[in-house]
Amino acid sequence: MPPESGAGLALDAVAVPAGWWVRSPGDDGPSLDDPAFVAVPDPDGRTTLIIGRPGSPPPTAAALAALMGGLPEARRDEIVLSVYGSVAADGEPGGLPQRLAELTGRPLLVRHGLLLADAHGAPCVVAVADDGGPPWRPFGSTYRYAPATAPVLLPGHLPLPGLDEQGPGTYRLVDDWVVRLVPAGLLTGREASPPSADPQAGPPARAGGQAPGVAGAMPGTGAEPGVGVGAGAELAAFDPAHLDLAVEGPAAELTDAVLAALGRLTDELPAPARRRLRVVLPAGATEDEARRVRWAIPAPQRVLPVPAPQPPVAGPQPPVAGPRSPAAAEPPRAPAAEQPAEPAEPAEPRAMREAATVLAVTADGRMSLVSPPGRS
Repeated sequence: MPPESGAGLALDAVAVPAGWWVRSPGDDGPSLDDPAFVAVPDPDGRTTLIIGRPGSPPPTAAALAALMGGLPEARRDEIVLSVYGSVAADGEPGGLPQRLAELTGRPLLVRHGLLLADAHGAPCVVAVADDGGPPWRPFGSTYRYAPATAPVLLPGHLPLPGLDEQGPGTYRLVDDWVVRLVPAGLLTGREASPPSADPQAGPPARAGGQAPGVAGAMPGTGAEPGVGVGAGAELAAFDPAHLDLAVEGPAAELTDAVLAALGRLTDELPAPARRRLRVVLPAGATEDEARRVRWAIPAPQRVLPVPAPQPPVAGPQPPVAGPRSPAAAEPPRAPAAEQPAEPAEPAEPRAMREAATVLAVTADGRMSLVSPPGRS
């Protein structure tokens, strides 16, 4: 795998036991005791691509897309991405993994952390934040990211303490309220009727069939049975610094019974995850509502901003009635003799006007920016 993906798309890559560790160029050389060097290989034989490093800017989605595009077609479905550090600052909903799926146009298998061996030697996904705090285990650790689709939880997640699982990653809280596992953490809201879904959708298929260990994955739709998910909560990017507990719907609908159940749930979270807990309230939540939630769940809070109003769509304006001008009363004049119009030059194709260079794969497998045909 080349460490460079083309002009302006450079990457630093180093071989590790799990596969390849890819970082932004100019990053300080990793120490030999870094956990990335002891990450275990994928149990299903896929090549792990560890992305980023805590405390350093992550590689850009464009550079990673160019790197994956240089691989043989069969190899692209044999990749599992492992998020190491924060990759939520890519400016896109879903963070870098979602952006990468959009750029490559294919589904991706993504782990939210490193696959390490626990005290008993069993592999487990561990998240490492940029702040140097203790690592913790996300409840939903592996997701399928696909273009124009919300991430889908894959099997192998941790159970929520004290709650009954109603479906993959969906837990009954109290009455008609449920809690779902989403990339950013937990999402709670009223139960909704299951949307239509393609039962054949699943994780990225390996060459020769579906990946072992992920058969029966949740359908590849954004919303699954359980919470009627809003796009903001469903697409919020994973951030190893936070375990978000997001509330869908007006905060005023949080009854005493719901808050008591959420309080019990958060009290029973494992200590490393509990230290990362953050409550995310919907836009418009008042100070009194936020204070009431804080009494039940003593944790940092974030209130989502109110969406900016969309500008009205410009369209043809109706004529405005006004005084009749004197010119309007004049009789129509005879049209002047028309002169033959000069032939217009053919317009240059849009793609050729905009693309001064294109990205090409060289003979040695590297990426290079070249001029398209017809350009000097």
